[in-house]
Amino acid sequence: MLRNNWRVDIEINRKVINGAVRFGKKIYAAYMSDGRRLMMHDWSWTRLIMASDGNFYFKYLDKIYYAKEPEGKDLTKAEIWALENNLDLSVPHVQQMYFLLCKNKSFHQYLQKYMDRLINLLSQIEPEEQEIKNAMREMFKEIRALHNKIADEILIE
Repeated sequence: MLRNNWRVDIEINRKVINGAVRFGKKIYAAYMSDGRRLMMHDWSWTRLIMASDGNFYFKYLDKIYYAKEPEGKDLTKAEIWALENNLDLSVPHVQQMYFLLCKNKSFHQYLQKYMDRLINLLSQIEPEEQEIKNAMREMFKEIRALHNKIADEILIE
C-alpha cells in the first residue's frame, strides 16, 4: 500500500517595520541559526513561512531564518509601541509621538493625584479655606513645573 505524506508550508508576504514583522497578535523577528538577531530593512517585504512542523521561518533575501518572538532585551518599549501601532520608529515624528504619549501619561497621573486630594478636602464637612488654597497652589505649581519640563524636552524641528 502506498501512502502519500504531504508537507504543506504556508508563505505569507509581510511588511517589515522596525526590523520585525507582526502576524496575528504576535511580533516576530528574524534570527540566524547561531541565535543572533538579523535586522531586516524597514519597510521592505519578507515572506513569513508557517511550516507544517508548527515553526515559523522567514524567507528574506533568498535565505531562510528562524522567526521567533524577541525577548525583552531585544526590543525597547518604544519599538514595541511602534510595532503595535504599525508605525516606523525611524521617523522622527513617530519618536516624538511616543515621547509625548509617555509624558502625557505622567502628566495625567499627577493631575489625578492632586484632583483626588482636592476632592477629599472639599468633601469634608467644614474644610479650612487656607488648606484648600495651599493644596491648589501646590497642585498648580507641580503642573506648571511638569509642563515646563515637558516643553523643554520636546525638540521642535
